[in-house]
Amino acid sequence: MKHLLLLQAFMLLLILNSCRENIDKKEVNETLIQENPITRKLENSACKVTFDTMGNTNAPVELIGLYENIVNTNDHTYGYSLKLWKLEEQILGFFNVYESSLEPDRSGVITSGSLATNDSLYIEAWTKESKGFKDWQQSDVHIFSFSGKLNANKLIGKLSMLNCSNNTIEYVQQLELNYSEMWPLESYANIEDWKENYANNLDMAN
Repeated sequence: MKHLLLLQAFMLLLILNSCRENIDKKEVNETLIQENPITRKLENSACKVTFDTMGNTNAPVELIGLYENIVNTNDHTYGYSLKLWKLEEQILGFFNVYESSLEPDRSGVITSGSLATNDSLYIEAWTKESKGFKDWQQSDVHIFSFSGKLNANKLIGKLSMLNCSNNTIEYVQQLELNYSEMWPLESYANIEDWKENYANNLDMAN
């Protein structure tokens, strides 16, 4: 009788242990199922942006300069232009793409950027078709990323373009832009003055 009771107790322990393992596996699976969508959402985070988070400080917005490689054939314009400012450790500015029109075919705002002490520059620019186009608000978002070197006279590095409509990088190319005074630019006393002056450029995402 005593041996029978011991056997029954042993079988009960095995059943309880098996149930506990199944519960643990279920909890692990549920955790994995919850985490996967979050990871997928973060992959395309650069494609959605708010320009209101570009700083709130009384520090001056210092002009770095205008860099471009624009070629004008009277009928068409080709190239890129990049206007750069620095707000403490943050890079601000605007990126324009000329594919044939006299005005930019695609324009946008630098949403992320850094300039290291060794003159290494990294930026990301959020762009749409320029406002001169009839349906510019419905145009695809393209994210341009630049990584390279910046000095007083030249900007050299690699430019890539991510098409947010299909989440693919459509090209990577070498880019060289020269310092230019084609358009007059200036420094600003603070970020609010800079935002006010470029309000028309900053409302492209609205």
